[in-house]
Amino acid sequence: MTTALDPRFAQALRRELVTLPTQKPRARGRKPIVFGGAALLAVLSVGSVTAVANLRPPGEVAAAPLAAPLLVNGVGPATVALPAAPAEARYVHIELICFDGTLCASPAGSIEGSSTPKIERASLPVTQAFDPDNVQILEPMDPSVGVPVIVNPGTHWRLYALYVTGLNPEIAKLEDGTTLGIPGNDVIPDLVPVQADNGDLAWVRYDELTSAALVELTPTGVRQAPLRAYGKDGVTIVGQADVSKLWR
Repeated sequence: MTTALDPRFAQALRRELVTLPTQKPRARGRKPIVFGGAALLAVLSVGSVTAVANLRPPGEVAAAPLAAPLLVNGVGPATVALPAAPAEARYVHIELICFDGTLCASPAGSIEGSSTPKIERASLPVTQAFDPDNVQILEPMDPSVGVPVIVNPGTHWRLYALYVTGLNPEIAKLEDGTTLGIPGNDVIPDLVPVQADNGDLAWVRYDELTSAALVELTPTGVRQAPLRAYGKDGVTIVGQADVSKLWR
């Protein structure tokens, strides 16, 4: 004996069946992929900053200097000769820190005013190669001639310079948010490379080198106590860095 469904109940039942989610059959013979901690490099790139999760030291993840950074101090206008540029270098990146005076300038630009310290930042080309990422057109500089330090007579300055392959080298981020790497036009890391007193590459705090430097002005330059030098993990103190070398 067949019993007919109420028409209204049958219509409602059809609507419910149509809206039920469909489930795809699980493929046989496949296992879910599981990434082990040792097999997965946990990095997250954001622009030129890379977050590092303890698998590699930040000093190995960030772009490496092409040669030992140059760090010298002086007084008044000067032209500071540089070591020969490595073959892969496209720019020499400079940080010119003026601890007094009203003018702090390089071939790429200038900062003027009474506030101190002033920091003139620039990437000066060392080749004729075209760079589509660089909106500033400058004549290539000759490292043997040097970087012009354009300041008022008697101005105390510090020049930090190093060869780079591009305008914004990749930097790394420690777990606490501290950044480590080579300065660029857009991003300045907390820790920057220098040559430690043992001759090895190490890292010092950028602000201790520049805006927060505790310096004594002398007739020939500036004097500052050696800075703590950190290893490639950005945490371990491996020695000191002399930041009082004079330009001659």
